[in-house]
Amino acid sequence: MFYFKLNDDSELRLLEPRNAEKLFLLIDKSRYYLREWLSWVDSTEKVSDSEDFIRDSLNQLGNDNGFQAG
Repeated sequence: MFYFKLNDDSELRLLEPRNAEKLFLLIDKSRYYLREWLSWVDSTEKVSDSEDFIRDSLNQLGNDNGFQAG
């Protein structure tokens, strides 16, 4: 499992399905700020969109085609 400690308060890990709701809430809370740089923000409308993203990210890793972390 990928894990990278950034500092005493932050770390990067592979996203897992159990992270979908928290990921969605973070995106939703910061939507106005994020949309300036991230074109996909407005298409993330519900928790299931985050679930789909995480599933696709795990498939990407499984296919040895990169990975996503959060």
